[in-house]
Amino acid sequence: MASDRVNDGNEGTWDQAIGKATTVLLNILALAATVGVAYMSAVQGVYRAVQILIACIVAGTLAFGLCGPLAGIGASNDPTSLWYYAGDAFFLWLVFCLVFMGLRMACDQFLPNQPAFPYYINFPGGGVVGLATGYLCVGLCVVLAQMLPLAPDILGYSPFDYTPAENEAHLDSLNKGEPLWLSWDRGALTFFGYLSSAPLGSKASTFDRRYGDVYPPPEFSNLPKTGPVDDILYCDWYRRYQAVRWRQYWMAGPLPRRVSTVEDKGGLALIADRMRVVDDVDLRVLGVVRRDTLDGFPKVKPPADEDFVQITLLITVGKLPRTVDSADFLLVTNLGEKIHKPPLIYGATRTDKADQPVLIEPGFRNHRADDPPAHYLADGATFVFTAPPAKPEAAPATPATPGPAKAPATPPRDRALSTFVFTMPKSKGFETVRLLFEPPAAPAKPDAAPATPAKPGPAKAPTKP
Repeated sequence: MASDRVNDGNEGTWDQAIGKATTVLLNILALAATVGVAYMSAVQGVYRAVQILIACIVAGTLAFGLCGPLAGIGASNDPTSLWYYAGDAFFLWLVFCLVFMGLRMACDQFLPNQPAFPYYINFPGGGVVGLATGYLCVGLCVVLAQMLPLAPDILGYSPFDYTPAENEAHLDSLNKGEPLWLSWDRGALTFFGYLSSAPLGSKASTFDRRYGDVYPPPEFSNLPKTGPVDDILYCDWYRRYQAVRWRQYWMAGPLPRRVSTVEDKGGLALIADRMRVVDDVDLRVLGVVRRDTLDGFPKVKPPADEDFVQITLLITVGKLPRTVDSADFLLVTNLGEKIHKPPLIYGATRTDKADQPVLIEPGFRNHRADDPPAHYLADGATFVFTAPPAKPEAAPATPATPGPAKAPATPPRDRALSTFVFTMPKSKGFETVRLLFEPPAAPAKPDAAPATPAKPGPAKAPTKP
C-alpha cells in the first residue's frame, strides 16, 4: 500500500510539472505576440499605431457588446449541440474582424497622409501605443480561446481549479487558478466591459441572461465572488468542462448536489426529446419556446421581469385508468426553488367533421378562446385516461329495435398532448430549470382488521344429508 501511495504522488507531481510547463509556454507565446504587435506598430509609426489602437478598441467594444445578442439569435440553445458552445466565440471573432478591417480600410482611404514626426518620437511612441494594442488583442484572443469547447484548460492554463469530491461525504472544490503573467484575459474583459453599455457580467446584459444562471454560482464552493470578470471566465470555464463531459456521454458538468436531488425526484430537462417515467407516467418534452406574449391573447401578460415558457408535453400513462392534473407539474431551479404559478393550458383550436370549432376537451378549467376562435387558454386541466372496454362474448344477433340513438361513449385513451405555459424569470436559462411532476400520494389503505377468534360453545348438529 505504501508503494502505491508513492507512485500516485509521483504521478500527480509529474502531471503538475507538465501543466506548469505548458502554462509557461502559453505565457511566452502571449508575451511574444504582445511584443510583436508593439514592434510592428513602432515600424508603422505613432500616427498609424494610434489609428490601429482606436480601431482595436472600437472593434473589441462592439464585438463584446454584440456577441451575446447575435449568439442568442443565431446559436443553438441545445447543450448537446456543438454550436451551443462555439456560437459566442464565432460571433465575437466575426464582429471584431469585420469592424476592425472596416475601420482600417476607412483610415487608409480618408486619412492617407501621415504627418512627419521626429524619429525619437515616431518609433518609440509607436511602440508604446503598440504595447496597448497588443495587450488588448492578445487578451481578446485568450478570452476567445476560452469560449471554444476544446478542454477545461488551454495549454495548461485554467482560471479555475476544480477537484471532484472523493466520496459523498465531501463536497467538490473550486479555487481560482494561477493567473497568466500579465492577466491578458482579465485585463481585456475589464477594459471592454467598462466601455460596454452593459457590463458583460451584469444582470442587464444579454450574455448574463443566456448563461448567468445556467451554471452553479461560485458560492457552491470556496471561490470568492469578485465581480463580472470572474463571472464571465467562470461561465466559459464551466461550459468547456460541460462540453468535454458531454462528448464523454455525460450530460452535464460539475453540477451541485442539489441538482441531482431534483433530477432524482423526476426533474425533466427543458430540451426537446427528453423523456422520463414518473409513477408509471411517461413524460416526453416535444418542444420548449420562450415568449413574452401568447398568440390570440395580447392582454395576457407575464409578470414584470418574467417570460412565458411554453412546454409541449406528451403524457403517456402505463396503468389505466388514471387521472393527471396540470397542477401536478411545476418548474424548479437547480437549487430546488419553485419559480412559477400553476401552469396555463394553451393551444390551437381544432375542428370536428362539421367544421365546427372544438375549443377544449372535458376537464379544462376556466377556458376561453380568442375571436375569431383560433386559440384557447385555460387555467388548468384534468386529463382522464381510460382503458378500452373489455369485449363481451359474442351473442346471437337480435334485430335492432327502432328508438333514439345512444350518445357515443368517451373514447378511451392512454396519452395526451398539451402545451403547458409557465412563467419564468428572464434571468433564468433553460438549462438551470427542470420540469417536475409531483402526483399526489395515493391514500394509504386501511390495515386489515385482525381476525377474531371463534367463541366457544356447543357444537352444531350435523345437517342431514
